[in-house]
Amino acid sequence: MDSLAQKAVASIVPDVQQWKPDSLALQITPHEASYLITDKMFTSLAHAVVFNEKARIICSLSLLDYGITYTAMQSSSDSLIREARLMGSGTVRNRESDIRALQPFTFIMRDTIARSSVGMIENSALPFTQAPVPAMPPSFWHEIAEPIIFVSGAALTVFLLFSLRSN
Repeated sequence: MDSLAQKAVASIVPDVQQWKPDSLALQITPHEASYLITDKMFTSLAHAVVFNEKARIICSLSLLDYGITYTAMQSSSDSLIREARLMGSGTVRNRESDIRALQPFTFIMRDTIARSSVGMIENSALPFTQAPVPAMPPSFWHEIAEPIIFVSGAALTVFLLFSLRSN
């Protein structure tokens, strides 16, 4: 998620720098992950800009989607495709009402993870890092072979128990 925030800020900063601000007001719509964007903006522009709520140049950002989804992998029931996405838009304007829309941004990262590691990857304190995990697809082993082996083993145990006792 951090790398997506970094990519988003890298796409926003050049548009902000075109205004040649000496100070900047940063406004981000409330979102669970807005602190990541705020932190990256401060880090990227700290050397050239003073952040001030009363600045002449105002950068307004809106995070439309920032989260994770999991998709079952067709080739392996033990693996999942994790997709992290960040979508947003924004404007840069000055107090004299000149306004310029920023290019809407969408960044997506996909990787493959083990189904068993989902609990270690997600952070329960950050809801945007959590997503429902698809149910494990039924397999021949779980649906047919396992029950047949269990029932056969139980039947054989009962048969041997009674046949050995009668001898």
